[in-house]
Amino acid sequence: AKVSPMEDSDVRLKFWVFPDGVVESFEVEKSSGNPNLDSEAVSLVKKWRFKGLPEDVPQKRQWGIAKFRLKSKP
Repeated sequence: AKVSPMEDSDVRLKFWVFPDGVVESFEVEKSSGNPNLDSEAVSLVKKWRFKGLPEDVPQKRQWGIAKFRLKSKP
């Protein structure tokens, strides 16, 4: 779908986090239809850092879903 200027677009990303809180990988679950907006959402998630898991819990990867509403520039 073509995105018109300044139109809100939703992007949904699934991401995995290492036990130390660093985002390991991600996948676009729902594209905005605009590759530039999808790339912007991916860039945001790549910068995220989470608090590491406590030592007394299993040190397994965690995952989450993030939904972004972005506006395309004219």
